[in-house]
Amino acid sequence: MTVLADHPENLAFYRGSSFDPYFQDIIEMTYMQALTVNDIHMEGSELCLNLRTWWINYSEHDGAINRRGDCIDVSLRRNTAYMEPPSFSITSVHCPACGASFDTVRQRSCPYCGSDYHMENAGFVIEKLELV
Repeated sequence: MTVLADHPENLAFYRGSSFDPYFQDIIEMTYMQALTVNDIHMEGSELCLNLRTWWINYSEHDGAINRRGDCIDVSLRRNTAYMEPPSFSITSVHCPACGASFDTVRQRSCPYCGSDYHMENAGFVIEKLELV
């Protein structure tokens, strides 16, 4: 979903700073059900994971559809000081500032009070996507 988003910087579960330009051309991704753990470590109370994943990607470039196998390294982070709320759902979270319920799939800020929602306190966030 992050790769296919028009504005990944607005996603609550994405904290990355830049994208590989190739990702902009991807129109379909098929996960190949394979991953390896490159690294796992703690930074204070934050669990950091780096996973290598395998995909079949379809991209459009200059009107042509291309199919290729890609390796994408994904860096994830989660604050273990917070327990995942029971029945947590990314589509219905409660703003810690005003208590409003909203969908964080496409937005990281509360639409009612404007406070940033920190998904890393409820689940994993993506810090980096890197084409290998």
